[in-house]
Amino acid sequence: MTNGKIAHANLSREEKRKLLLSSLEDHRHLLRSAIKAMAEGDLRQALPIAVSIRTLVHETGRTKPLLKSLKPNYLDLSIMDLPTQPIHGVHPGGVRSITFNLPISVTFSIEEPRIRLNPDIDPKNEFRPVPLGTWWNKTFMNLPAVGAYSRRQLVLDLADKEAVHSDVDISKQYHQLLGSQFLRFGFGDGEVATINISRLLTGKTGIQMLSFLETHFAPLL
Repeated sequence: MTNGKIAHANLSREEKRKLLLSSLEDHRHLLRSAIKAMAEGDLRQALPIAVSIRTLVHETGRTKPLLKSLKPNYLDLSIMDLPTQPIHGVHPGGVRSITFNLPISVTFSIEEPRIRLNPDIDPKNEFRPVPLGTWWNKTFMNLPAVGAYSRRQLVLDLADKEAVHSDVDISKQYHQLLGSQFLRFGFGDGEVATINISRLLTGKTGIQMLSFLETHFAPLL
């Protein structure tokens, strides 16, 4: 019986590249479909988004990210992002402040599901190109009782704790994020909805990643 690893090793360079490109197209399709579903209110689709982004970007000692296999300089490629406001500030008169960053955009419906991801990018927002490595690792949100969070930490927490391993032994910070009721909205019928921050943030991250793939990798397909 042929070992799978041996069979893969016997592939030509061109055949390996075709497999990588096929996998990339699979993830691009999954991201597009999941974002569409989240825009219709299925926030569970944040889980496959997190898994796809982890596969595309995250590198460990044992695993090589898919994008690196296609473009070794993938972390240097630009992705559009909003500038992050400083967390702490000092104003005239010595007044200090803390800025809470929560980069999500939602729409509301009178019907279930009431909370939905807004996939449209506001043209008034001043998006700027930053290296993917910076975007992946920088602090992009900060909430009371949760603290600062990077996209890397969010995606790995969601992928590892909910989507793949379903590990109930989660970090204190992720537990606080899951339980955060920082944003709650009331409706005319008296119903109150609490926003699932972790999933909506991941959906927004998926929108940015899909745009990144369209810009830098679609020409390869």
